[in-house]
Amino acid sequence: MRKKTILEFSKIISGVFSNKEQALNNPKKFAHIQIHIRPLFFKTYKCFAFYSEQRYQHDIWNPYRQSINKLSHEKEIFNLSNYKIEDKERFTGGALDISLLDNISKHKLYKKSGCSMHFRETNPGSFSGNIESGCKCFIQYGKEKTYVKSKVKVNKNILISEDSGYEIETDKKISYKLVGQDEADIKKNLVFYKSPIGKALVGKGKGEMISVSTPSGERNFEIINCPITSVVGRRTLFK
Repeated sequence: MRKKTILEFSKIISGVFSNKEQALNNPKKFAHIQIHIRPLFFKTYKCFAFYSEQRYQHDIWNPYRQSINKLSHEKEIFNLSNYKIEDKERFTGGALDISLLDNISKHKLYKKSGCSMHFRETNPGSFSGNIESGCKCFIQYGKEKTYVKSKVKVNKNILISEDSGYEIETDKKISYKLVGQDEADIKKNLVFYKSPIGKALVGKGKGEMISVSTPSGERNFEIINCPITSVVGRRTLFK
């Protein structure tokens, strides 16, 4: 098959992704989220670059993730690097109103080491991506530090995303299941829904933070993923 060019891949990865249908069909397990990946001016960044926001549909002006992504291409790999934005709050809503991004190129960007996504074309027009190897995409809140593994599949119609958080010391996936009091077993990560961590998890979704008081002190977590992979529909932003 003919390999896609970096421009063709840019068009596929860009867009507004929404899991509206998934959320309506199973509202107990899926919040309605949107992912915006908006292309930026090539002349400004001297490469293919994107501004991305992830948000809940009910709170569109308060995204839980914002970043700049820069795209490069080497052999069969499309490399999407992840950059943290200084004063990101100043650009909130830029995915909806591009004029808010007019001065973003003048602000400092910090590359998130270990957090680049590597994509390969698996079938004509379809790509699979994994976070770079090494388990070094760290997320830290307070004294807690975890690393993230991500998988993405994307084509012109859909985006499928799966994220998992892991403990650094043990390499174990961090996951909890809410259960009744009789089933609860903290050693198996079966958490009573009325326990402190259970109460903190109830009603929370991907990207949200929780804080839990434990015998060893206050612990902070980000919810990296819900139990089921998110399948997200797509609408193109540019032609």
